[in-house]
Formats: sequence, C-alpha cells, structure tokens
Amino acid sequence: MPSKWIKSTKKIKNAEAKLFCLPFAGAGAMAYANWHRYFGWDVEVCPILLPGRESRISEPLIADAAEIAEEIYHGIQSELGEHFYIFGHSMGGIIAYELSQIIKWHENRYPEILFMSATTLKMPPKEKNIYEYSEEELARHLANSGGTYAELLENREFRECYFPIIRNDYKLSETYISTVPKIGCKIHAFASKEDREIGYEQTLRLADYTDDFEITFFQGDHFYVKSSEEEICRKVYELIRSSRPAAESAK
Repeated sequence: MPSKWIKSTKKIKNAEAKLFCLPFAGAGAMAYANWHRYFGWDVEVCPILLPGRESRISEPLIADAAEIAEEIYHGIQSELGEHFYIFGHSMGGIIAYELSQIIKWHENRYPEILFMSATTLKMPPKEKNIYEYSEEELARHLANSGGTYAELLENREFRECYFPIIRNDYKLSETYISTVPKIGCKIHAFASKEDREIGYEQTLRLADYTDDFEITFFQGDHFYVKSSEEEICRKVYELIRSSRPAAESAK
C-alpha cells in the first residue's frame, strides 16, 4: 500500500536512489510536483505530504519539527530503500535535518547527501515572531515576501484556510531548537544573496553542523526554489549521480 506521506509523481520500480522532498512554510507536496521531469530513471522523486494540507487537510497540523520528523520516518520507513537523499527548503530544511537524525537513531544510517535550501537552524532574534502577527500584519508580510498572490490575500475563504497552516509552519521554524549539534553526513546547501527572509549568511552557518559542507548560490528571492526550479533540480541530480560511485565503492 502506498504511503500517505508520499505524493505519487513518477513511480520508478527499480530506481537506484530516492529523493525525499520536504516543503517550505505554507506549502505542500505539490511544491515538488514537477521535479520528476528533471531526473532520470535512476532517481525517484518522493514529495512528502504533510498533515493538515492538500489531501490531508482534515488531519491536525504539527508545529514541532522533531515530532513531525518522527511521524514522517514511520510513514516512509518502508520506502527508504538502500540509497536515499533528503531535500528541504526553508522550514523543509529544518524538518529534513531532524528527519536525518531520526533515521540515524532508528537505522544507524544517514542520507547520502542532505540538501538544505534557504535554511537556518537558529533563527535570529526579533521583536515579534511572524506566527504571532495579527491577520493584517501576516497578510502584509506574505504580500511583501512574494510567495503569495496579493489577490488571494484579500479573499476571506483563502485566509481562513491558509493562515492556520502558515502560522503553524512559522511557529515550527521560529521556535525550533536543534538538540543535536552536528550531523554525520554531507550537507549541500543552496541559498540566494537576494533572499530577504533567510539571509545567505545564515545558511552558510550550516557548515557548523557537519564536517562535509558545500553551498551553491542561485538568483531570486526566498522562493527561488520555484523560479529556479529547473536549475536546482539539475544541480541536485548532478550531485546525486556524482555521489553514486563513492557510495558504491564504500560497500
């Protein structure tokens, strides 16, 4: 039976590796609906479907990264396969980091590469957290960040459906505290110097959480993961393919 945690895109029966993709705040598995187009038959893209959104809208939201990561692990455990990679953008990067640690705890192995895009594991202090904003403050913030169409923010039904999700996700990110200071696998980070939500300097600090760190820069605002989708996918695929010989020789 397919896992309710994975949105089916292109099922590949004998894929050599799987790439599990975790969404950014306010988004769902559909954020990665087209990614399979940029990968060959050796890699299966597995977008993670979180509770409280899309086809799981009736399920309660979870605002704790460790809790949601534990739930994800049990939901995808049978789907991991021998070789797997994890990608997360912004909030998704935080969950990806926690998920990697939980897999290590349960199975004594890490993803072969952990991709963390526009992610910080330590939010800088601020006067007021976004998840605590009033409805109008939140609407202005979302309009300024560029991730939500202004006309949607004027729609009452949209706000009633979407605002609880985005508040939940901002709370997860803004209250997150990492309990494990370093991870035992490679982190390849992505960032943009034009990103006003998560400054690239914050993403550069992910180097403190691993002994094997690289970073690639893209152009665009915080949502470069959408505007530069093809370039990101091609880079991820290139890195996965280049890691395979090393992984095979390590057996």
